[in-house]
Amino acid sequence: MGNLLRFLIKYQVIFLFLLFEVLSFSLLVNGSYFQRAKVVSYTSDMTNVINGHITSFLQYLHLKEINASLAEENARLKNQLDWYLSKDTLVKKSSIDSTRGLRYSYIMADVVNNSTSKQHNYITLNRGRGQGVRPEMGVLSSDGIVGVVLSTSKNYATVVSMLNLNFKVSARLKRSGYFGSLSWDGKDARFMNLSDIPQQAKIKIGDTIETTGYSTIFPEGVFIGVVDSYKVQGGNFFQLKVRLKCDFKRLRYVHVISDFRKTEKETIESAISNEE
Repeated sequence: MGNLLRFLIKYQVIFLFLLFEVLSFSLLVNGSYFQRAKVVSYTSDMTNVINGHITSFLQYLHLKEINASLAEENARLKNQLDWYLSKDTLVKKSSIDSTRGLRYSYIMADVVNNSTSKQHNYITLNRGRGQGVRPEMGVLSSDGIVGVVLSTSKNYATVVSMLNLNFKVSARLKRSGYFGSLSWDGKDARFMNLSDIPQQAKIKIGDTIETTGYSTIFPEGVFIGVVDSYKVQGGNFFQLKVRLKCDFKRLRYVHVISDFRKTEKETIESAISNEE
């Protein structure tokens, strides 16, 4: 008790000042209607200003996140272009055109609808036939593959998400090259299963999983995720649990891929199938 009294005596001037401030404000507010209205108006203005600053700050933080994502995407595309140049898959730079030079073209799109909690999830994009999007085109984000275009209207496209029981894609272990079929079991949006990996494959937790490029939907070497765990599947194979890099619950911006050699590849492969 003595300490409390000494504290109050020591800072009595400050406490008296605060008390008079509170009393003055109370008299001002409880005075005329005009005074109350002025105080309420001033308080409302201050609240709006503070909320505006908070909103601007949050938007700034979100803008940094978007810019970081776009920068990462630009870097990925640049690296991919450099890889194709090094593999001589492009003609000389002076004669590059959209039909003979590049293997793929990319159409930017925004995600305008997205489900992640169902057994068969779909994504809607704000690009359609009018912007060059067609069914069976692959969809990528800066974090890897997202899905495959199912149908289009003039300005929109529906995409079969990777988080769909009907989705399958050929994928491989980057380190060893062993490949299998990647699919979703409908349980957790963070994981997919890579099946049919031979037991002679040397697997390490954290190994990179990427696309094989065997189809005309996704390019070769697109990052998918990493090995989280694995188990024996049947007698001679492993099933790998793959942790996806792409966070589908935060998906906002994607690229739709067009393969200029799609028709040529499918035509020659269909000829072989007909012989069988």
